[in-house]
Amino acid sequence: MKHFSIPATRFAEELERKMVLNIVMMGFLTAVTEIVGVEAMRQAVKVSVPKGTDQLNLNAFNKGFEFGEKLKSGTI
Repeated sequence: MKHFSIPATRFAEELERKMVLNIVMMGFLTAVTEIVGVEAMRQAVKVSVPKGTDQLNLNAFNKGFEFGEKLKSGTI
């Protein structure tokens, strides 16, 4: 079994909202598991977050996703 880790709290703090930590993790898990397509997950984020926070949450998702992609490719 392969083990992955991500500095999700730090990423959320960089976005100035610690509460988006869970969305960072959703992006990360989307990248490393490939169980659900990235666009399907982005759409799920858009429709499930409070109105007016969609861009913040998409940024959090993308940060986690990009980190997961880099981790899988070995560039981190």
